[in-house]
Amino acid sequence: MSSMTRQLSEVSKQAITETFALFDSDRDGKVSKKEIGAMMRSLGYLTCSEELDDILHRLDSDGNGYIDYQEFEDFAIKINMVKKDTLEDPDFRAAFDMLDRNKDGFIDQSELKYFMKQFGDKNAEDDSLETIIDADKDGDGKINYSEYAQHMKGKI
Repeated sequence: MSSMTRQLSEVSKQAITETFALFDSDRDGKVSKKEIGAMMRSLGYLTCSEELDDILHRLDSDGNGYIDYQEFEDFAIKINMVKKDTLEDPDFRAAFDMLDRNKDGFIDQSELKYFMKQFGDKNAEDDSLETIIDADKDGDGKINYSEYAQHMKGKI
């Protein structure tokens, strides 16, 4: 475990773990070049093979051709991906807005399921329902921004 990892709060560790899981669509504990490409495409970036190789090369510190969790965590810490002090995090807001496909201010199961399927989640139906149940604190069957931010930050 790196010294950076020991300095992370449980909230930050959870955010990194959940983000890693989005990239690791086949859930094998590592992110391949193919999975990086799928993630980039789903975010609207068209990347060529050489660009994907460059991304992989920069993050794959042990040179095994994959990004494992520790490499991903080290990168997330380096770029300051995790922010602890405010629920109104611009990165969380941007992610929430992307998931809120119909722009009604909520993420419902169909929107979350669509997003999960885009990342190759073969259990998107069950996973999206589980996420809604876990994050939906007011019981309305959908996730508002506050619930989303609290869920992603581990309920600060």
